Amino acid sequence: MVVLPKGYRYASGYVGLSLPLLKISPVIEIDNKTLIAKSEFHMSILSVKKYAPLLVAEKLSATPEIAEERVLKESIRLLSSKPVLLREFSSEIRVAEERDKKTVIVMCYVDGAEEFFAGIQKSLGLEIATQPFHVTLYTRSNGMGIGLTSKQEVAERTRILTPEEMGKVKIAINIEALSQTVKNS
Repeated sequence: MVVLPKGYRYASGYVGLSLPLLKISPVIEIDNKTLIAKSEFHMSILSVKKYAPLLVAEKLSATPEIAEERVLKESIRLLSSKPVLLREFSSEIRVAEERDKKTVIVMCYVDGAEEFFAGIQKSLGLEIATQPFHVTLYTRSNGMGIGLTSKQEVAERTRILTPEEMGKVKIAINIEALSQTVKNS
């Protein structure tokens, strides 16, 4: 069993940074659809489920489980020496859609990401671009988020909120208090 440094987690194939419970409105309506506030918040850092199979295919003659463990061990090593931390939320709030999933996300500025991804690339020998970082605030009732691991995926699967939607979301999430939560954590 792999144990990440305190504050980090591994769930649904992603290494992520756990965040304190954000005090936001429990529901919001976007595109005539009711979305529900997440019951926990995190910022995904690395999609192990995306990159472990590449490691098997390109670099190792190993099982997917061994490749996943290798990616996780490298993540632990790198996060232990130079953490990836959420610095602040961006003013960029987006709606993401994929199949039966719909979410509201807020983009983030982070510290330590470039070093982390450079370390992953070097240690695993894979070309992995630093991903755009976001926190999912709302989802459909199924609670499913949408993995966005590249700028291309953000461009294809999301849109910036309309001015009317932006006003509604900023009130629902109390953007100033939300930003203070990050600064105080």
